[in-house]
Amino acid sequence: MSDPILEIRHVTKQFPASGGRFLTANNDVNLFCYEGETLGVVGESGCGKSTLIRMVMQLEEPTSGQILFRDVDLASLRGRARRQARRHIQMVFQDPSDAFSPKMKIKNITMIFICHDISLVHCMSHRTAVMYLGNIVEVVPSRQLCTGLMHPYTEALKEALFSVDMDFEKPIESIESEAPSPLDVPAGCPFRDRCGRCMPVCRSERPELKEVEPGHVIACHLF
Repeated sequence: MSDPILEIRHVTKQFPASGGRFLTANNDVNLFCYEGETLGVVGESGCGKSTLIRMVMQLEEPTSGQILFRDVDLASLRGRARRQARRHIQMVFQDPSDAFSPKMKIKNITMIFICHDISLVHCMSHRTAVMYLGNIVEVVPSRQLCTGLMHPYTEALKEALFSVDMDFEKPIESIESEAPSPLDVPAGCPFRDRCGRCMPVCRSERPELKEVEPGHVIACHLF
C-alpha cells in the first residue's frame, strides 16, 4: 500500500480556560489517510471531531504534535505556502451541492467524513475512527462495524442505533450518564465512569492504541 497522503501524529489541542485550567479538545490523536480513501470519524457531540478537522484545515494550530500533508507539516507553513496548501484541503458542509460544481470532475479524492451516526459512517467510509472525549479509542475497517467492534464505547454507539429492521420488542440501549467535562478529564481511561466493564487498571492507567488484528487498533485494557 502507498504511503499516507495525510498523517496526524500525536496531536493535542488545548484551549485556555478560567482559573488557569485548560480544556483538552484532542488528546494525543494519531490517524492517517491514504489517497482515494474515505476515513470516517464518529463520536458524540463535544468529542473533538470538529476541532481536529479545524486543525487539518489550518484554522487552528495544534498545541503539540504534527499534521503532515504529503510529508509537509501544515503548522510550519506561512504566507503563500499556507495559501497554496489550502487549495488542496477544503471543507465540505452538510449540503455538498453548495461545495461542488456539477461541471467539474473530481479524481482521487481523499475525505475525512465526520458524523454522529455510526451507521452512516459505515456506508460512507473505508475505515472508521471512533473518538471519545478527545481520544481515539478504536479504528476499524468499516466493513467490520456490524460484527467486529471491540471497544465498549463503540459497542454502545452501535446498540443505541435505531433501524427499521430492528427488533422492536428489544429496548434501545443508551449509554449511562454524561461524558466528563474536557476541563476535568479523569485519570486512566476516559470512558471508565460510563463503562460497565471497568477494572481497577482502567482508573489508573490510560490505555494506548494497539493493533489487535490487521487494520484494527483499539485503546482498551480488556484487549
